[in-house]
Amino acid sequence: TIFISVLQIILEKEKISYEKEILDYGKDLFLANMSHEIRTPANGVIGYSQLLMQTQLSITQKNYLQSQNKCSLQLMQIINDILDFSKLAAGKMEVRNECFSIQEVIEDLKNTMGQKIQEKNQNINFFISDTLYNLVISDKQKLIQILINLISNAHKFTDVNGTIKVGFDIEDDYLVVSIKDNGIGIDIDKQSKLFSIFEQIENNGTKTGSGLGLVICEKLVKLLSGSIVVKSILGKGSEFIVKVIYKPYNDFENTLIQNLDLLKDKNVLIVDDNSDNRIVLTELLFEWNMKPIACASALEALRLIMGNRHDFSFGLIDIVMPGISGVELAKQIKEEKPFFPLIALSSLDTFVNT
Repeated sequence: TIFISVLQIILEKEKISYEKEILDYGKDLFLANMSHEIRTPANGVIGYSQLLMQTQLSITQKNYLQSQNKCSLQLMQIINDILDFSKLAAGKMEVRNECFSIQEVIEDLKNTMGQKIQEKNQNINFFISDTLYNLVISDKQKLIQILINLISNAHKFTDVNGTIKVGFDIEDDYLVVSIKDNGIGIDIDKQSKLFSIFEQIENNGTKTGSGLGLVICEKLVKLLSGSIVVKSILGKGSEFIVKVIYKPYNDFENTLIQNLDLLKDKNVLIVDDNSDNRIVLTELLFEWNMKPIACASALEALRLIMGNRHDFSFGLIDIVMPGISGVELAKQIKEEKPFFPLIALSSLDTFVNT
């Protein structure tokens, strides 16, 4: 009787533990599937604040708006971290290999991190090994996401006028990227906690943040069949070394557009059911001297295209729309105009296979 009672207690605990795992997985799956709905309004807030910054403002209004924009970007980063962690936990994050140049990655990093680096008058230097192929095949966006996280940490824990060095090299079948700073460093006793979820490491009174960034980096690196290690000396700086699987690709000519003048006066079709997205995209294309024409639905876009009233150079289509989806719209357009260039837009990280 005692044995049966003990067994019942153990089984009950196991049941509770199992139910908790199912519930936790359900939460992760829910957040992963809700990424579009969560990111869309957040992108709208950031987009509108940036557009408002370009209008006539008093000094006080501009200061308030700059603070709001900075807080919005920080909030968006937290939202992205939570959603990315949920996707990874739910197993919904996929590897999407593409061909790209390391120089493209560097330009993206400069554009994303440039303002932050300038705020502290820091220097960021990039180095590419002579042995590294000009073009490689890997998951470009995930690589950039990893590096942005690591460079952001280096920026945060490096003093004004400090230096951050980012080096790209190869080692066997791995692309090796090192991010080195001369900041405050990390105590050796605390380095083991860096990749623990929600663990905040405190150095000289400064905490590392929410504890999600480095956890996501580690999970993304593992997703890319790689590894990440840290070397650090307290008071002298830190170095994070990332290794990810890659393939060299030589038989490809980089056709990245370097001159926006090529886009001048081009007619561009925008199809998005979200009015905020349409406004932000329209304003952005106007800044590039293009001629955007926006539609709120697939039917509206089809009437416009079939009417042949505009000579569109390409189209920007939201893939998640009510009624006729962006994917279905693209199919219908291609049936009538097979050479019409189309670009898919979405707040989702994973696109529908067609």
